[in-house]
Amino acid sequence: MLLHQLVRVYRAAATGYPRQRFSALSSLSWNGSGYRRDVTLQEDGAPNSKPLHHRASSTLYIGNLPATAKVELIRSKLEDLGVSDYIKDVRLLNEFRKRRIAFGFVHCDSPEHAQLVMDVIPKDWRILGHNVVVEFSKPDTREEVRRKMDYSKVMYIGGLDGSVVKEDIETALEESGIRGDWNIVMPRRELIEGDKPWYAITDFETSRDAHAAHALIRKYGGLFIHGKKAIVTLHTNDKQKVAVKAPNERLQIPPALVVRFVDISRNSDESEKSRVRASREMEEDVHELLGDLTPKKFQELRPRSPEGNESEPDSESGTNTKLRPELMLEFENSDGAFKALAKLNGAMTSRGLAVVAQFYRKPNRRD
Repeated sequence: MLLHQLVRVYRAAATGYPRQRFSALSSLSWNGSGYRRDVTLQEDGAPNSKPLHHRASSTLYIGNLPATAKVELIRSKLEDLGVSDYIKDVRLLNEFRKRRIAFGFVHCDSPEHAQLVMDVIPKDWRILGHNVVVEFSKPDTREEVRRKMDYSKVMYIGGLDGSVVKEDIETALEESGIRGDWNIVMPRRELIEGDKPWYAITDFETSRDAHAAHALIRKYGGLFIHGKKAIVTLHTNDKQKVAVKAPNERLQIPPALVVRFVDISRNSDESEKSRVRASREMEEDVHELLGDLTPKKFQELRPRSPEGNESEPDSESGTNTKLRPELMLEFENSDGAFKALAKLNGAMTSRGLAVVAQFYRKPNRRD
């Protein structure tokens, strides 16, 4: 009986008949004395509850493609969506010349990456005038991946200007004190219809990093990119609560701040120039704003502008924004720097100067 069933499997493979009907026999292998079924084990040593052909797939099916579609075209379209880093290989089957449509497969690094690609691809994705159908190559993969995938480590950044690039988002995250590993996915601007705002998806290494980054952004009053406040949302899952204390040590927040004093008055006469403070007077202003929170070290830094301390007035508002020498404040730990940043950034001194503070980053020696 077993031999008869094996012959049927062989005939089905030779005639191109779908093997799914004989999936129960496809996992049999010869061990020298008889046939046995391949059984996979979980991490705890228990047999896997699902057979091999029901595991989550990292391959996507793309259908309804034009017969003239090429692999290079599909790769370029995926690159436009910003997901090329997740793609391992693209294969097309358009050798049926009698048909006007073709199909293919996109192989990703993992089922989770395949799900991210699915999330980024728009529902009305068109290639050469064809509405492309994108699905998992195995029907049960979508539900299985959605159950296992941790969306809590994905942060959405929207409402962006069309000129924003990945480097601008990375700079804004770093200036907010966020450290760690993340990957930013952005579609090309021309793919966004009309005047719709642009967006980016930031995938952190862990959900704890994503929650800590979101907590820092909320603490500072938002994430500002090109002078505009971005929309930052974090996917939350009621079944998975992540306890995060800000600041998180994994983010490696530096225990030091850089403080500048900016004159935002509209007057630009000679009397205003006398407001340029010395290092001692700057320390007095900082002590006045921080109160009981005392830095352990003050250090005056050179101003960024080599021409001097003053910047040119804003032509539109007439505001005179003269930058003062920078003052570096060092604290005992990152928590002290975090609290000081919340107090100093955007505050006004008794002398009428605005305070601009950010985390101190060591200069690059190659600069």
